[in-house]
Amino acid sequence: MSGSDLEISIYEFREVFERFAGLTTASLSNKTKPYKHEREFFGIAGFQNQELSAGCLHRRNQKRLYFHQTEAERDFLQMIAAIAASINKPAELSRLTVEFVKLLNNPGAQMALIKIFGDELQTDRKNPVTDLEKDLWMPETHKPQPVNQISMRLRAINKTAKLSAKD
Repeated sequence: MSGSDLEISIYEFREVFERFAGLTTASLSNKTKPYKHEREFFGIAGFQNQELSAGCLHRRNQKRLYFHQTEAERDFLQMIAAIAASINKPAELSRLTVEFVKLLNNPGAQMALIKIFGDELQTDRKNPVTDLEKDLWMPETHKPQPVNQISMRLRAINKTAKLSAKD
């Protein structure tokens, strides 16, 4: 895929996409008990407490899986953000990626995509910020947002505070 200054090979995109999808799908199983092959490994090795050993191995493998899934998610989101920044109409990309992440049942990535594309949905590409800087303030169209008042009640410092030196 190529944009104005973005160069991503289809192979790189496919690798990141498949790694994210595969690791997310694998992490969804979230099985708490060891798998059969994890127990068999310690049985063949002749360990005394095979269940405990298999449980430790399973927990270690789950932690590694979570780490790699998190890294794959970060890479995927960075790539999508770079692609979104380089195209003129990111609405279709937004729709497809959000739909894909919903299929993977990954609410964390879904929220990150909303943040990535949220700015795109709120800004109007027809009037970039550089053009808006030249606009004059018109009170009838540009109304300031309401301000929430901040409470001015501050706690007094306790008299027992001891300072070693004067200010």
